[in-house]
This record gives sequence, C-alpha cells and structure tokens, in this order.
Amino acid sequence: MKRKLFFRHVSVIAILLLLTAGMFPANVFSAETNREIRPPAGFAAFEAGQSELLDLRINTRPRAGDTPLHEWFLLAASTLDDIYILTPGGIDPLSSVSDFSAYTYPFAHSSETDFIGTLRMSDLGLHPGDILYYAYAYTPSDLSHAVLDNIVAIEVKAEENGLRRFSSRAELENYLKKGLKNIGEREMILYGSPFAGGEVTAAPNADASGSGAKSLFSATNIQEAGVDEADVIKTDGKYLYIAPEYAGYDYWLMGGIAADTSLPPGETAERESAVRIMEIAENPPSAKEVGKISLGDKNVDGLYLLTDRGENKADLLVTVSGNKNDIWGCWFAPWSWTEGKTEVMLYNVSNPASPQKITGLELDGHLISSRRIGDTLYLVTRYTPMPEGYMQYAWDEKDIRNNEAILENTDLGDMLPGLRINGGAERNLVSPANCFIPPLDEERAAQPSLITITALPLDSPDNPVSQTVSGPTETIYVSPDSLYLATVRYDYAPCCESGGPGEFPENTDLHKFSLTETGPVYKASGSVPGNLGWEEDKKPFRMSEYDNVLRIATSLGYTWDGSASTRLSLLKENGESGLEEISHIDGIGEEGERLYAVRFAGQNAYIVTFRVTDPLYVFDLSDPENPKELGELHIEGYSDYLHPIGDNLLLGVGKDAVPDTSSPDFGGRGAWYQGLKLSLFDISVPSNPKEVNSLVIGKRGTHSEVLGDHHAFTYLPPADGKAARLAIPVELHDKSAYYSQYDNPSAPWSYYGWTHTGLYLFNIYTGEQNGGKTGIEQQGKMIAAENISDPSTPYYNGYQGSYGDRSVILGDSVHYVHDTSVWSASWGSGADMTNPQ
Repeated sequence: MKRKLFFRHVSVIAILLLLTAGMFPANVFSAETNREIRPPAGFAAFEAGQSELLDLRINTRPRAGDTPLHEWFLLAASTLDDIYILTPGGIDPLSSVSDFSAYTYPFAHSSETDFIGTLRMSDLGLHPGDILYYAYAYTPSDLSHAVLDNIVAIEVKAEENGLRRFSSRAELENYLKKGLKNIGEREMILYGSPFAGGEVTAAPNADASGSGAKSLFSATNIQEAGVDEADVIKTDGKYLYIAPEYAGYDYWLMGGIAADTSLPPGETAERESAVRIMEIAENPPSAKEVGKISLGDKNVDGLYLLTDRGENKADLLVTVSGNKNDIWGCWFAPWSWTEGKTEVMLYNVSNPASPQKITGLELDGHLISSRRIGDTLYLVTRYTPMPEGYMQYAWDEKDIRNNEAILENTDLGDMLPGLRINGGAERNLVSPANCFIPPLDEERAAQPSLITITALPLDSPDNPVSQTVSGPTETIYVSPDSLYLATVRYDYAPCCESGGPGEFPENTDLHKFSLTETGPVYKASGSVPGNLGWEEDKKPFRMSEYDNVLRIATSLGYTWDGSASTRLSLLKENGESGLEEISHIDGIGEEGERLYAVRFAGQNAYIVTFRVTDPLYVFDLSDPENPKELGELHIEGYSDYLHPIGDNLLLGVGKDAVPDTSSPDFGGRGAWYQGLKLSLFDISVPSNPKEVNSLVIGKRGTHSEVLGDHHAFTYLPPADGKAARLAIPVELHDKSAYYSQYDNPSAPWSYYGWTHTGLYLFNIYTGEQNGGKTGIEQQGKMIAAENISDPSTPYYNGYQGSYGDRSVILGDSVHYVHDTSVWSASWGSGADMTNPQ
C-alpha cells in the first residue's frame, strides 16, 4: 500500500511545493471521534472507509536550522488524473486557485503532534479510489522557499460490493474495450448466432368553472411523497396536458378510432405528434383544447408540470423521451442499448394557449427512468458505445482482427456519452473523474455499458451534473434524499445458457447515491439475496428508504419446482461505503408462492404472495434490527398493486382466482385467475388484517392498465364529508369467446371475449362518511369503445385496449383520457359523459 501511494504522490508533491498557503474547510470537522491517524515524520500512507470517522494529527516540526515565518496545514485530493485543493468554499481544481494566501490557516503549537480535527472522506466528496493528502507547510524566515513536510496520504477504500473510482483514463478506456470484446464473445457462445434469440396526492386549485370556489383534483399517482414521476398526462386542476401516441404506429392495427378504420387495408395512419393542452371544467364537466405543442416526428415518454412556483418563476412543462420500448431488447443485453438518445424539452406554459419553448437537451443513451424533486430533474440513462465499423459478432479471423484494429485506434473521448443543448456543439455528459466501477469477479465481468445519473436544474438546464457507473442496471428507486441503482449480478451467462434469460441469479446489487444540492454523490453499495422479478413497474415498489434504512423485498427460488419464497432485507450504511444488512426475514409466503405486490407505508410493510390464495402479510419495521411479522390474511385471488387509504385501510387491485386441486402443477395445488378484483382491507389492527369487502369485475381475460402501470390509478382522498374516489381503466371481458366451440366456456381456464374498454368509478368509504360506513362501491363507468360484433368473430375485431389510459378527478367531475381524446362527466354519471374532445 505504501509503495503504491508513494509513486502516485510524487507528482502531487511537485505541484504542492509551489503553494504558499492552505486552509481546512472548517465545516468538515466533527465532534465525534473514531480511528486516530498519527503519522510519523515524513511520508505516511493509510487506507480508510469513505464514511469512517478519522482523527487527523500531524507532526509540526520545522527542519533543523529553519525558523518558520508562516505555518499552515495543506489539504488536497487526487481524483483520477486531477488534483484539487480543498478550500472553505469546497473542492476547487488546482488550476482555478490563483491566490493561495487567501486560504492561510495559522495555528498555535500545542505539542509536536498537533490535532487537526475529525472528519469523514465523504464530507469532502471523496470516493473509493480517491486519495486525500495533507501536510505541514511553512515559509522559513529567510523567505527563500516554501517547505512541505510530513505528508500523509489516505486512500479511500471500497467495500466488498462497493464502487470505486476508475484510477485513470486509461483504465476506463481499457474497461470499455474489454467489455465490448466480452459481450461479443459471450453472446456467440450462448446463442451461436446473433439471430438465435431476442433480446398522490390531492391539491387545491382555482375552480375552472369560474365560481371562485376551490376544487380538489387528483395528481399523478406516485410511489414516494415529494418525488414526482413522469406520466403521459399532467394537470394543475385547470389545464390538462396530454402526451401524444407514439408517432408512426399503424393505428388501424392498434384498434384506433372509427375514422382510422376507413383506411384501405395495408395503409397506415400517422398522427401528428403533439402535446394537447386542454382546459378542463368541473361544472358543467367539459374539456376544450386551447393549445398544442408540436413535436414533429418526436415521441414523448412522459411529462412533468411545475406551476405555482413563486418568485416570478414561469410555469414549466417538461417533456422527456428516450425510453427503451423495444420488446425484443433486454435490459441485460448491452447491444440493446446502443445509439440511444434521451431528449428533454422545457416549455413556458404560463399562458397555456401560447406555450413557448425555453430549451432542449439531447443526451446520449437510452432513458431508464426519471424523477423530479423540487426544481431538479433526475435522469438515469444507459449508453453502450459503438465505435464506427465495429462488428458486434466477429465470425472469422479477418473480422476479429478488424475489430481489434478499430478498438486500438479508438480514444476514450469517442466512447463516452455526450450532451447537446439546443442543437449546439457536443459537450461531455460525464467526466472520467466521476466514473465508477463495481468489483469484477466470475459473476460480474467487464461490460461496455455506462449508467449515468444526471441532475438537471430546471432553472439552469445548461448546467447538469452527472455521476456514472459501469455495467447495467434494471431499475431505480428514489426517495426524497437518495437514489438507488439495482440490478442482479452483472454477468448474465449463468441465466442465459439456454439461449434466453431463463432463471434469475439469486443476488441483487445495490448502489446508493445521495441527492445533494450540488448533484448526486455516491455513498454506499450492498447486495441482497434474491431478485426483483420481471415486471418493470413493480420493481421500484419493492424498495423503500425510511430513516436512512433501505427496506427491500426480493424473490428467491422458482414456482415450477415449488421453491419460490420471499425475503425482506433491511440495510444501512456501515460507515465504510457499504450498505450492510442489519436484519432480514426469510421464507415469507406459503410453499411455492411467488411475490406479487409490496407496499411500504411508514414503519410498516405489506406483502402479497400467491399461488392459490392471496396471503396478505403485515410487518412491523419500526425497529429495523428486529423486524416482525404482525399478521396475515388469506383470501382467494391476489393483488398486483397496493394503495394505502389513510392510516387504517389498504386497497388491493389484482385478479380473482379459482383453486384447482386437480391441476397437474404443484401436485394439484394451483389456481386459475379470473376477473379483475378490488379488495379493501382493514389494517387498523395490524395483527388481524381483515377484508372489508371486494368487487370482482368481468371474467377471465378482464384487465386494467393499473396492473402494469400504477400511474393509471387515479385517487382523490376523502374531503368535505365525501367518500374517497377512485377511477381505473378497465378492459372488460365477459362475452363468450369466439373459439368457445373448441373449449368449455364454463371451465375456469376459459378466456372470455372482449366486451368494452372504459373508465370505472368507485367510492371508497373510510368510516367517516354515511354514518360510519366502510367499503368500496362502484359508481358507474365511462365507456370509450364497445364490441358490437358477432360473438363468432375474433375478439380483437375493433378491439381497443386500455394501454396509456388515464383520468383526472376534478371536484365532482371526472375526465377520461383514452387514445389522447378526453371524455368528461359528473362523478357517478358516466353514462351522460360528453363526446370525445
């Protein structure tokens, strides 16, 4: 260790000898104590954890014959190839510090070894792989030279599963090149051919009716309060913004509106790509288009809306695009993530009838996900470099040699993602000094993908701040204070040897970043047994941060052999860049049941597993080191999504099920799911959860977009003595299937034909309305598309699904968005809705 640091610090000493003053940032010191660093005279080297408390001491003895005129401490850091001086204002590049005398820090001798203070490397913004240098410096009385002596070097160490900073630009370049070679070689071995396999809240707002009263309206359904999520609609209670359908789709095949079905066979209908701006009103219920934002041929994955910002700030609409929507691509396959672009556009919508573009940014890389906290937008993107002429699959010696030559002549700058603002010149999206590498082993080989976390201040979008991690990630979870990257082990060969994704490895790696005012900062890493499943919308809900403790539910084993189970793990930073497990509960669920739904609410966790019945488990996590199961409830069916209703109720949305003891699977222990099911649970006594009541809608085949996208769940809490209100899109299936002549329609495994698609409305009584009534009741429906064909024809004739369907509840009105059109109605009077606008 000492030898390694000695060679790395020689150039640092040569630079620092030129300095004439230095100063410690006073705000990094702590009153706590931990390990003491007591260096001998001369150079000394140590290792320390990123968050470990260190008592720093230094020898303050001038050389023989010298009488110091001025004395000070000097503090500097080496990150990658750059040297930084740590000043009271933060970490400044050496080249930017012109007047070192401004940082003079004189001191009085107390002994030959003076106590400097107690600090953490994380307080200085240092990460594993960085080195902190400090030294005793003085100017002799003859002013002939500056003396730098008793140099101490402390290298930040990484935990077993932790990230470390790349040590040099050359290491980062070699890693990416090795990753490109690894992927090509591995996929040829696995597949034999590149074509063998595929890769909530409510808020007050001025009443749109002009009555001057206040109306409540439903906002985007989000996982964590204070952490906004992109969605295809946004509203401020007066104006509704609707993202366009993806441009260029064959709308006739997608089951479009009647006008599109008149197209000759084989022709497509391309819709104008534009954000619709609708003015919505409560009384009478209505929606009227007042403006558009034309996007040309651009697509939009989601919107953010910022209004009532104060300080004379403009209302903002933010469009985000670049999500990887290729059903043949896999998040674990790096070739699926080349040539991607993520676009962010900011519009001034203070006057919704005349929106004005403010700025636009284009980032290299596909969008994994995004979040907004206050005036900062966080983007997580994935980028796989593809040097020009490089062949993903080199089949013969000529192609292999050609690939090697291309990599030999490719510079690092050509392999890193870029950023363009308003179509201007490309600039770096990431800095090599902010690129991190996970530990590499037989389960985690070098990969060419880079995951970039970008903090974009919406008031100054020209100044994004990024941190980058090499390798893939499958999902993110964001709390108001932290962002977590989660992925199963980096090398997926063990789960892909059959030519496809197959079974999951049994470990998930986690990397925590703190969301600070100056951007994301790497904090810690850890690993838990199990995986997060396949459903993308469910993965973030399996994680939650509370009082700096990460709670995560993972799946282990397999349903096909009855080994499936669920594990609940609790982790906390251990002070040395590690996320350390402090407790866990294993074996949740009946034999062979897999994890379906998870919801963390404060100090409790609610978990649903399923194979025959729906066990709802309640856990007390108030003591993170001693989590306890409080109670459980077994009913037929399962819940895919859980939503807290106040403190005492929990709503589950899923499917009903019919047990089948004669089925060949699991020794006769199985079930057939049926229609859509809504269950209201009383959790006021956690040790004894009860089902208050439930509703089953339709038969086998009935579906709701809520089961795959929680943003389709529209909820308005109870207010002014009125019940809570819920609206969800439903694809109802209860007609005899067209193939019924080949099957038994009464058998539990028979699917039923599509009947209609619409928005279903419900009241949820919480015990404070209607004389203490508790329960869920349907309050009508708004039908956007119906099947009026002969039952003998294919069920998809004229079929319109609920994909992308959304709604807004505004006071006593509801506005249903289907296929970018809007139907409006009074609450509970869906049959009297307006024509689509």
